[in-house]
Amino acid sequence: MSANQKHIPFPLGQMTGGEWIQISPISAAKAAQYFGNYIGCLPNLSLLIALPESGNQPLLQKDQLLNIRMAKQGGVYTFQSTVLSLANQPARYFHLAYPKSVEYKNFRRWPRVSVLLPVEVLGESEFSDGSGMAQARLINISMGGALLESEVQFGGVGDIFRMSAEFSAGGISRGMEIQCVIRSIRVREDTSSRQAFAQHGVQFLGMDAMEDTDKIFLYGYVCEQFLYARINSVL
Repeated sequence: MSANQKHIPFPLGQMTGGEWIQISPISAAKAAQYFGNYIGCLPNLSLLIALPESGNQPLLQKDQLLNIRMAKQGGVYTFQSTVLSLANQPARYFHLAYPKSVEYKNFRRWPRVSVLLPVEVLGESEFSDGSGMAQARLINISMGGALLESEVQFGGVGDIFRMSAEFSAGGISRGMEIQCVIRSIRVREDTSSRQAFAQHGVQFLGMDAMEDTDKIFLYGYVCEQFLYARINSVL
């Protein structure tokens, strides 16, 4: 178990009805991610989860094994469980076996994983080319920050901007906007073209205020990138 991951009691005292959770069926098929709403629980017996009336619907079966994730207090709680029963009235919901063990991962202590994703940056002040908007490349990312590279500089250390990108995880795409603050700047020169690129090390802001569904989806994206990186390192 990593330093930023630990077993803890299930945080029932912190959960309220209607909070979003992520549901990922565990199977040999392609990974999928769905969202449901926490209703309540029967302590040490089961959790009650409602499924949304619209959007992607998981095809759940009794005894099916699931990965469950929920965002809370600057991190993500994760556990595995099984479907105990399903119902369609008065709404679509199911009973999930009460978890024996829950892991917590703090957003701010995640290592970064290499990616290469086009993003759009919108600044609160002028960039080095006189504009307030630029295209960039996401070079690496964690749940707490990222490294962005662009032909223009987005400002100085301490300046704030917004990053917009289309993230994909489990075969699902989701457009997200994240507020960032610049923590470091360095220049990389391309050896063949001699062109200079500004690399910005940034910290994500407003994670506590971000919608739980966005936090959980971003978590899924980062996890998937780590999985790809591990597979490629073995091949």
